[in-house]
Amino acid sequence: MRRSEADPAVGAAFAVFMGFLIPFLVSYASLAHKILGALPESIEPDMVKSISFFFTLTVISNGVAGVVLWIVGSGMLTCLSIIFDGDAEYRKMLELTGLSFLPLALVSVAVMLFVVPQEVALNLRLEPGMSEAVIKREMHEAVTAALSTTGFRVVHALNQIGMIWTLILMVLSLKHAGKLSTGKSVISLFFLMLFGVFVYYVRLKINLFEM
Repeated sequence: MRRSEADPAVGAAFAVFMGFLIPFLVSYASLAHKILGALPESIEPDMVKSISFFFTLTVISNGVAGVVLWIVGSGMLTCLSIIFDGDAEYRKMLELTGLSFLPLALVSVAVMLFVVPQEVALNLRLEPGMSEAVIKREMHEAVTAALSTTGFRVVHALNQIGMIWTLILMVLSLKHAGKLSTGKSVISLFFLMLFGVFVYYVRLKINLFEM
């Protein structure tokens, strides 16, 4: 019989996933705002607008890519489960993969609380007559140096721990929802990660094209 009411498990999975995605986007947007504010006055206004547009586009594309990866990725895992002689339902896979983002959600909130009040100082030296390509390269090096402090290294380590924890939960989700062995679950997750790399590549190309 068809359900007429919203499934609370899907709602919980959506809440957990948004609990990861929204703080992540807020952290990125906050860093982008601080970087723009730290740019020297010698940069031309058109360049500042170009950089600002790039950051805005990146935030939007990150959000869209995250949702696509979860929704479409759950469908991929369901199909792979069937291919590997499992027995998965898309709704159940969507629920469990969404809930698997709980470690990353906790980490994202912690990172947001660290990043938002954090100051970012750019050691950016620009000279008159520099080309746009050189300015962007200098900016990239300055931003990389600014985000290489101990605090940001701890943030990076926490993100890695959260990612590993989430991947382990996804393997367990595949075993439960798809009734697969550990080996087949890992292989299925590997294909999902390849899809994630593809989505990231497409998003990166779009951002660079618009920049």
